[in-house]
Amino acid sequence: MHGRRVVDEGALDRLDRIGGNDFVVEMIELFLENAPQRLERARQALDEGDVPTLHRAVHSLKSTSANVGARAMQETAATAERRADDQDLAALRPLLEDLDRHYGEVKEALAAERDRRKSG
Repeated sequence: MHGRRVVDEGALDRLDRIGGNDFVVEMIELFLENAPQRLERARQALDEGDVPTLHRAVHSLKSTSANVGARAMQETAATAERRADDQDLAALRPLLEDLDRHYGEVKEALAAERDRRKSG
């Protein structure tokens, strides 16, 4: 990773202190499995005007992003959560696009970290 860090390694270190290497790997795998589903749920909810479902999806993304140290994704999800609270649906589409982009970056970084931890 060059330039700005996509994943805050301090968050992964905290997970390691809590549950060890296998726990970190498990948390990464859960994030990689669940985040795309939550992103899709948020997009569908936006298309349907279902603000409560959209809010739950981005809130969950905010929390799980924080757990694995995906700070930019966490901050974008927090902004999306506030826009959902405000019923500002027009502002949500570009935020969901940003979340997709962040997820692509985070996915690559976390998959590499998971593979490193599995082989190490």
